[in-house]
Amino acid sequence: MMADNAYYLAHSLEQLKPQRLSGNIFFGPLNTLTQRQFIESENIKLFIGVGLSTRRLAPILNEIPLFAGKLNDYLVLNFDSEFNPESIVTGGSAVEEYHCQNSRVLKVVIESFWRRNEEFSVQEGYRCLTPGPDMNDFTQMIDGDIESYYNSGNVVTDSSSLKFVLFNDLITIFKRVNPTAKILVFSQNGNDLDLVTFLISVVLKEKPSVKVMEAYQFIKSVRPTIDDSLGNILHGCTALYEFHQHLLTKEQQGYTGCNQTPQVLRKRNDLILQAGTPEPADERIAGSKRVRFD
Repeated sequence: MMADNAYYLAHSLEQLKPQRLSGNIFFGPLNTLTQRQFIESENIKLFIGVGLSTRRLAPILNEIPLFAGKLNDYLVLNFDSEFNPESIVTGGSAVEEYHCQNSRVLKVVIESFWRRNEEFSVQEGYRCLTPGPDMNDFTQMIDGDIESYYNSGNVVTDSSSLKFVLFNDLITIFKRVNPTAKILVFSQNGNDLDLVTFLISVVLKEKPSVKVMEAYQFIKSVRPTIDDSLGNILHGCTALYEFHQHLLTKEQQGYTGCNQTPQVLRKRNDLILQAGTPEPADERIAGSKRVRFD
């Protein structure tokens, strides 16, 4: 009996631990947000919630000392298909503060990303140049619409395959702005289907030739607490397979980075940078407070 108890206790403790998906991406349960030592030692600055209600997540953050009153030090995004921004109660509610503050910080990050890639923005005599090894044309780094990301806020409601495009694009943007900071992707228990599909999308993005089930087996090897039954359910995840097909098509056709005209790029450049010259990328003003990602 004691051996059985030890097994279940060990299994429960394992459930609470976050795992490393790649060099700068961790994933795990909601409880990880309370593990201050882990978060600070790993320099985690971007937190992405999956399958959690925004109305539930916002108050929780207010109760965690690491986040309470310090939302400028971190960026929190979440994928919540049931969230309706128009239903937010104004007047200082936790949800309003969470949504508005993190949406402002997201804009700061996107502006910094754009500045770091400004050498590839529209100029006189625009040409599709091949970037050097230390420079990447942002049009080759991002699959989606950066203007849409800038204006949409920090809560993603899309439930189609576009959510995987946006998820991976935002990770790319953040990594470009602060290569030393790390990312935590979390869900209620760190084992659910929603989280697994997002993690699979990261693996597929990195190597499109990998099959969906191969990516699943890799993630399960990293976090054994994921239930074996999810493998069968994955076959019904149409959005994930559509995203994979998008990656395969892009890889097969090749990508030159010239699919956006100078006129489109100029319009987006003017929109995102209309606020003027930004401060250094690692410290910006969001609202009335400074934002730090160092």
